[in-house]
Amino acid sequence: MGTSRIHICWLLALMFFFSTTLKASDPVFSQFFAAPMYLNPSYAGSTGCDRIGMNYRHWNSIDNFHVINFSYDRYSERLQGGLGVIVTSDLSNTQVIQTNIGLVYSYHARISDDSFLNLAVQAGYIRNDSRLRSGDFYDPSEPIPDNFRGHDVDFSAGAMYFSNRVYGGVAVHHLNDPNMSLFEGEEYRRGRKYTAHLGMYFEPQARSFRAGDRENYFFSPNLIIQRNSYHEHFSGGIYLGRKPVMIGAWLRHHRFQPRTGDNTGTSSLNTLVFLVGVNMGDYRVGFSYDYPFGSTELSNLMTVLELSLAYRFNCPQRNMRGRIINNPNF
Repeated sequence: MGTSRIHICWLLALMFFFSTTLKASDPVFSQFFAAPMYLNPSYAGSTGCDRIGMNYRHWNSIDNFHVINFSYDRYSERLQGGLGVIVTSDLSNTQVIQTNIGLVYSYHARISDDSFLNLAVQAGYIRNDSRLRSGDFYDPSEPIPDNFRGHDVDFSAGAMYFSNRVYGGVAVHHLNDPNMSLFEGEEYRRGRKYTAHLGMYFEPQARSFRAGDRENYFFSPNLIIQRNSYHEHFSGGIYLGRKPVMIGAWLRHHRFQPRTGDNTGTSSLNTLVFLVGVNMGDYRVGFSYDYPFGSTELSNLMTVLELSLAYRFNCPQRNMRGRIINNPNF
């Protein structure tokens, strides 16, 4: 019990590391653990299997506003860690389509018999493609972009600690602060995204309806903090389930800061997220619904539907020696 308290204190200290003012905003997936490498690249290879995942997020009140995420990862004994590739296409902007492609390596280290540390780096390419063309600029005084795409290299890093019951980590995306400007000689910096997450996983024994028979169920509380330029959110949630079904709920507090550089016009929004998932062994399906509440002009824009699909294969017959993370995933 004392060791668990030390683990939790260590992780909580990491979660309050972030206080920098940033410049841009990445989309947020509600099914955090169904897009694990998007949350933290340290998740690469964390199942021991080959894993393919797809996430689709759609703004219910706006046509053609959606985000698609695709990922593949596997564990490599030779490299003592996980390898992965992740592709995200963000079409939730009326003027720009953003695409990000990254390659991930996560080194898996053993700290003790029941605790591990994953350290990851991600290198890739990011680009903005303008949806506007020259004919869209009717005002002669309005500058026309020199290019209709901005692109740059993109680097990220992450670290994650986990034991039998506790898991958590930190990640920094867009470490090099990519320049995404559409104008020659000008800068439009992407801004870094800071993430901290902490969770616990419990799997007590539940007595079955049939005498002498017992079945497992689990529950898992989680906390996630993200700061990404003009947007930050604090999310707390819990998952409950017994195979093959899992349900979950999150409360998320968003805060949006205008690009003026001060706090004038800062707005906030609260969102309830409801999730249900089905685990069919190698196949997993998840569905979530974001329900905003509170009086804000953003409420109608933040009602979101999200679907996740995952498939695992080539799962090892060997003993992974406790390296599999106990956390809820669809």
